Amino acid sequence: MGTLTIVLRGGSVRPDARLSVRSGLDGWQEDVPCEYVSGADEWRVQLQGEGPVEFKFRCDGSWERGPNRVVENEHVATMVGRRYELFEEPDDIPVADSLAARAHFPPVGTDQDFDYIVVGSGVGGGTLAHRLMVESGGAARVLVLEAGGYLFPTHVGNLPRRHGPYVNRSVWELWNQFKVRRYSSEQPLDLAQAFCLGGRSVFWGALVPRMAPAEFAGWPQEVRQDLEGGWYDMAEDLLNGSAMPKDTLCGTVGAMLGQELPDLAGDQAMLAAEHASGNGLGIPSGIFSTAALLMEDRLRAGWDERLHVNLHHQVCGFAFDGDAVTAVDAFDLVAGVQRRFRLAEGGRVILSAGTMGTPCWPAPRASRTSWPGAASPTTPPITGSSPSRTDLPATAPRTPRRSCSGVRQATSPSTPWSRWA
Repeated sequence: MGTLTIVLRGGSVRPDARLSVRSGLDGWQEDVPCEYVSGADEWRVQLQGEGPVEFKFRCDGSWERGPNRVVENEHVATMVGRRYELFEEPDDIPVADSLAARAHFPPVGTDQDFDYIVVGSGVGGGTLAHRLMVESGGAARVLVLEAGGYLFPTHVGNLPRRHGPYVNRSVWELWNQFKVRRYSSEQPLDLAQAFCLGGRSVFWGALVPRMAPAEFAGWPQEVRQDLEGGWYDMAEDLLNGSAMPKDTLCGTVGAMLGQELPDLAGDQAMLAAEHASGNGLGIPSGIFSTAALLMEDRLRAGWDERLHVNLHHQVCGFAFDGDAVTAVDAFDLVAGVQRRFRLAEGGRVILSAGTMGTPCWPAPRASRTSWPGAASPTTPPITGSSPSRTDLPATAPRTPRRSCSGVRQATSPSTPWSRWA
């Protein structure tokens, strides 16, 4: 068996990145880590096998763009450019344990029980954790488990922007740099996830419209009454809902639509922002995100001892006593260990991993010892005769680096979680 040497130069992949190579030697299954050589400012890796063989680089869970590379004996590659131009959206969770993350959200251990364990820190999970603390007067013991890390402390719209008085798309371009695709589909889908503190709430468009009367057709009457009887007001208060600045054009168009489509006419959509822009087409500031909300809650006196946010903790299973859940198992992506977090008597688990993440969770009955979809093939977005990602089921998550074991997991994502959560 021969040795194949692969070298990467150019400086675009920094020394603290997770750079690896996957190849056709094993059917594109395993990441072979590359080693950074500081004196030469290059990455190196050796594969055991006979060439020629196709391969691709992977950086922090992202496949290299472009066609497959080929190594026969030695392959020296050069990469120059910006990260998101060289690599696709990651299909794995980026891991970065920054000083800010450790300071604001130090991980809590397994030596205490929790009244609530919330999976996900986005709009659903982050807001729920906040309300649990508010409604209990800060007395509830709440643990938020977030698979992603500390990416931004606020909404991207609150970050510095390129100079310009009008709509500036530079802040929204950040979504394309940080979104993650952990699924495969036979049909092209423009869907992605945000694995970070705050989830997609740090990237959303900040519009908070109320539903028009015609949109409530088919909805239960009691749900509509609850929304219009107070829940809309509470949500807008939490989100700092404010009226959008009006100009002549928007006012004229709104009046015309109201006359032509009276059944669909509704109030002007509000913005989840504290400060409106000074001009009609500008982006406001102070846009809501649950990253900032959870950070603010952790800064309240005494709440930091009751509300905990464990970043880079990927939930991988649940423990049960009969039909009752008793603990949540999570894999610490930074430390590389699995931990079990216990529920207090009468405690609850709430799954808030988003519209793409939550349906992939195991239901509570059948027993399995591996992550859902772990047996599915994991293949690169490549060209030619090598396998493609389209042979994965539409709902299967990408294979995690490690699987949890010894926990009870289920196979049917359609089982109502409300029966036990």
